[in-house]
Amino acid sequence: MSGLSGFQLKWMRFIGRMPRATKIEERRAAREALVERCLAYMESSDYKRHQECVALRDRGGETDDSVKEDLRRIEKSSEYKWFQKQMKAGVLEGHEASRVEFFDDFGGGLDPQKWSTRFFWGDAQVGQAYSFVGDPHAYTDGANVSVANGRLVISTRRESVQSLAWDAKMGFLPREFDYTSGVVTTGHSFRMRRGTFEAKIRYTAQEGVYHAFYLVGDSALPQIDVFRTVPGDDRVLSGVYCGSADSKHEASVGKLPYSSEFFILSVEVGDSSLVWKINGVAYLEQQVKLPKQPLYLVLLSGVAPGATPSGESKLEVDWVRCQGDM
Repeated sequence: MSGLSGFQLKWMRFIGRMPRATKIEERRAAREALVERCLAYMESSDYKRHQECVALRDRGGETDDSVKEDLRRIEKSSEYKWFQKQMKAGVLEGHEASRVEFFDDFGGGLDPQKWSTRFFWGDAQVGQAYSFVGDPHAYTDGANVSVANGRLVISTRRESVQSLAWDAKMGFLPREFDYTSGVVTTGHSFRMRRGTFEAKIRYTAQEGVYHAFYLVGDSALPQIDVFRTVPGDDRVLSGVYCGSADSKHEASVGKLPYSSEFFILSVEVGDSSLVWKINGVAYLEQQVKLPKQPLYLVLLSGVAPGATPSGESKLEVDWVRCQGDM
């Protein structure tokens, strides 16, 4: 399993094998509503009485008439019959093992308790935003990050600023940048070891500008890119597991209308495997031995070295969701 061409994706969308993001959300909401209703019924007095009566009956011996009557009454009820139907369908299977550990739909703006607009280690060491010495852009401290219409927006634009740049030999140095962009991370607030990491996104495809959502721990490597674009190419390149400095992109997802339509991009992180999906369709799987350190989230955009984009480019994030094992 390695990559999907533009033709494959268009065909899958045409025959309904790749649902739109809105359809996935509708199905998920319906399933979550079923789960909540089942859990609510399990807290009801009828359900608890039924469990009690079953236990008394199964002990053997004489059973009080009230026990028999309550069992008949409850088992004839429409709610009990509905609940049994859901149990046979497996509605609660895996529910406890797949809890949503993190979710943000940005309905209340950018929550500083969840997100920082600085790289985690830069904030810890120098207490301010910084970029890297080879970057044409400066990562501002929130000036390029906003929330509009309930969506996180990271903007990349041409403007001259002075900021700090990290040099592996010289450390943090002040320098001039010709572009600005933004980053948000959860290094200070949320990390997860195993599970599904996903975001619903769309972005402006502009030559020279890239967008990314990746996972990283306390060390720079390994890094797992949930998605990463190539400047000037309107394909999403995903399936990037950076276990070493020379790791390469492993698979691409063919051309789709990423600037006009939202897509759900995800990676499932297991103990020894990674599976990347777009709108629920798997397109790459890798067998890797992952460290046990928990991973935090990074969303950012930037300008490729040597590129000279002229307009503003935006990465829009409708929501971020993490489900699994802390």
